[in-house]
Formats: sequence, C-alpha cells, structure tokens
Amino acid sequence: MLETFSVSHGKASAFLPVIDLLRTYFRITGDDDERRRREKINGRIVTLDRSLEDGLPYLYGLFGRTDENSPIAEVEAQARKRRSLEAIKRILLRESLNQPLIVIFEDLRWVAEETQAFLNKRSVYYTEKTV
Repeated sequence: MLETFSVSHGKASAFLPVIDLLRTYFRITGDDDERRRREKINGRIVTLDRSLEDGLPYLYGLFGRTDENSPIAEVEAQARKRRSLEAIKRILLRESLNQPLIVIFEDLRWVAEETQAFLNKRSVYYTEKTV
C-alpha cells in the first residue's frame, strides 16, 4: 500500500503528493543526498523491470535539479511533465503485476493540476471520499 496526502499549500507545488508517494516507494529519506536518491531510484527500477529505465531521467528530475547534461534538459516543460507522469504510471502498473497495489491519495481538494492530471489518466482509477 502506498499512501500520500495533500496539504493546503500543495496547490502551489506541482506533483507534491506524487513525489511524497514516490519517496515512500523508493524509500527515500530526508538524509539522502542526490547521489543516494538516484541509487535508490535506479536500484528499485532495475529490480522491478529494466524496460522502465527510460523513465529514470524524469524520475530524477522530480527529486532534484536536472543538470544541463541530462537527456531531458532540452525537453519542453509540458512534454517533460507528460513523460514524468507516464513513467510513474508505468512503475505503478508494473509493480501491481508483482503484488496487489493500493494507492491512496487523501485530501484531493488540495492537489495541484499536475497531480490531478496524473489521477485522471485512463488506467488509474480513484474514488474521492469526502469526510
């Protein structure tokens, strides 16, 4: 089970709950420097399915600055967002083949447009529960 929540200031931060969800999935902590974050992301992806490696630069970009030598440095912002969402979706779908996967997003009213776009993907289903 992967769980994340949105906060009121989350609308100002694109992908905030998605990044939090990925932090949990990749077991990234606040003490991890950029090198360690990349190692954790890469290790998990290679173990899961090597065909997902093409999404690594987009995942790295979500967790830190993209340097000028990155293959996505020249990719237009909208295309980069779309490919980032696609990479995340592919990971979650592939993980669900290994084991049942429940992804919970709490407080959807606070999500930014980018996170809402992720949730609106055709192959991702969600139920909004208002308490």
